[in-house]
Amino acid sequence: MISPDIGAVIGGLRIDAVAGRGGMGVVYKAHQLSLDRTVAMKIVNPELADDPEFRERFRREARIAASLDHPHVVPVYHAGEDDGNVYLTMRFVEGTDLASMIASRGRVEPRDAVEMVAQIADALDAAHARGLVHRDVKPANILITRPGGRWHTYLTDFGISKDGRDAGMTKSGFVVGSLSYISPEQLQGEDVDGRADQYSLACVLFQALTGEVPFPRDTTAARMFAHLSAPAPALGEISPALRGPLEPVLAKGLAKRPADRYATAGEFGRAALAAVAQMNAQRAAPQPFPPPGFHQHMPFVGGSGPQPGQSGPQLGQSAPRLAPMGPQPFQSGPQFPTPPPPARRRGLVIGAVAAAVVVVLLVIGGIFVIPALNRPAEPAPLPPSGRIDPPIAAGDGATTLTEGAGFLWTANRDEASISKIDPRTGTKQDFPVPGVPSALVYGQGRVWVWNYSSTILPVDADTGIAAEYVPMGADLSAIAVGSTAVWATQPTKNVVVRLDLASAKLIEPPIAVGARPDAIAIGNGRVYVLNKADRTITTLDEATGKPLGTPVSVPDGTAQVTVESGHVFIGGTKGYALLSAGPSGLQGVDQAQLVDLDCRCGFFGGRESTWVFDDDSGTLRRFSLDLRTVLGAPLTGLGNGISGVVAVGDRLWFLNQVQAKIYPVTVNGPL
Repeated sequence: MISPDIGAVIGGLRIDAVAGRGGMGVVYKAHQLSLDRTVAMKIVNPELADDPEFRERFRREARIAASLDHPHVVPVYHAGEDDGNVYLTMRFVEGTDLASMIASRGRVEPRDAVEMVAQIADALDAAHARGLVHRDVKPANILITRPGGRWHTYLTDFGISKDGRDAGMTKSGFVVGSLSYISPEQLQGEDVDGRADQYSLACVLFQALTGEVPFPRDTTAARMFAHLSAPAPALGEISPALRGPLEPVLAKGLAKRPADRYATAGEFGRAALAAVAQMNAQRAAPQPFPPPGFHQHMPFVGGSGPQPGQSGPQLGQSAPRLAPMGPQPFQSGPQFPTPPPPARRRGLVIGAVAAAVVVVLLVIGGIFVIPALNRPAEPAPLPPSGRIDPPIAAGDGATTLTEGAGFLWTANRDEASISKIDPRTGTKQDFPVPGVPSALVYGQGRVWVWNYSSTILPVDADTGIAAEYVPMGADLSAIAVGSTAVWATQPTKNVVVRLDLASAKLIEPPIAVGARPDAIAIGNGRVYVLNKADRTITTLDEATGKPLGTPVSVPDGTAQVTVESGHVFIGGTKGYALLSAGPSGLQGVDQAQLVDLDCRCGFFGGRESTWVFDDDSGTLRRFSLDLRTVLGAPLTGLGNGISGVVAVGDRLWFLNQVQAKIYPVTVNGPL
């Protein structure tokens, strides 16, 4: 038996596209001909379909999932066999999964992550009430949609679920579950209950918040030992911005002994919701009243004229709020400094009216003289920033975007492929690749595909023929391409590694940097490495790999470093900054130098301006290079779900991963 072709009809269902791949089989988007509806069709891998025990487990998935009527469990329609194909049909969920979201964004904002996990916790409680333990809770098994602007999640893949009353269904010595999320009692072969799923769900929440699993290790044995014996790291050790109420909740959910965890998954979810609400309250607390003599202008956010003392519209500083490029931590509401009390002058009365127009009455010889009202001049309208042109199709399930050799390229995680797209004609070629393509870069005639989590695949850019995967030695967290090598960060080893573009071989030795390197960018003949744990940036000479100067400090919450048109930017939970270079290299910045963009944003830095896109509203704005002055009127229409931007020719190209489309933007003036 071979895998079915697209267009084949099996069991009365026409296979239309691949929707996802898992350890048990392939999920297809299919059309049920008898009812004229789209469904998801899961077909067991051919090499497993002949295993009687596995076939029985697969049938059990249908019975188990069908027995659960819950808004956060994917409904199962039918299970059957046809011409040797063992399959299951269920609701087709338009959206993505949590694994893809984490891979594309890096981290998920705490409010969103906790909301999603709490929904899955409710679904698990429903399963546990029926005596069922899922035993494979992981990000890839959590499907995500966003109807009406609110997250809605579904738990899927009950293929290794176990009835607590059933002692069978696994071969002797066979441990089921995904190793990055498996509970200690599962590893030890002990009887499990719903608290094992709670442990796995806590691992999922930890990864969603930080971008990495609780126990990243290089070998299977090391991961197993860590689950059994190593204390779970605190959230604040990975990201200082997450210190606070969520830490004890995660610590309890990740307890080694089931008795030390919450009684139910739902209790864990509710505790996480309460903790994130407490974070919200803490960050939204009013600021202290300014001391006497303190004067500060209200921050300009847009839509009103220049503030006193400013030459034009300026973005002010406000309390920490969400503005990350990849990771997306907590967001609070806007906060503004309290203005000083009105000044008093003898003989002059100043009264504020609704339009903020001040009228001064002068008494001259007993006659009231009312001077002409001086209304503030209306600000000149901002020039158009450009226009958003009709989109072109991206690869199915595209999560990342790059450019090379005049083409756009996307990594299509769900389809196990990459796409080559001609920006002039919109024509697209799909090239299948093995594994899970999570990101890609272009260099020297080849596309270099990062296969999550520790290998890189060279693909010929002309033919689409893939070479052999290159093992990089440990899990990677980010990649970038330079003139002669692909560079990658390895946070568990505190090093960066290089892959030679010409030979596709590792360049030894690895280069030591700071603690937990998590982001990397290349430009100006230099490599910039963001070290998350010690909040520094290490600068390396691209040609030699040697450090240049000493690492510079960056604020808490910094999540990304990027080089755009020769300019170095940082961004994260507290805001953005354009870094300046001094005689000894980059100059460090502190929180006071960050610019709060008041959005969940990403950006592209050009030669003369910076383009900021808001992921929630789909709005594109043009700023000065230092991000402090608005230069153009906003553009709307990119849609929610922008995950990447590149420049090709005289246009910017934005990937909307929710719509699987790429939007070209023609800009007014130089990029």
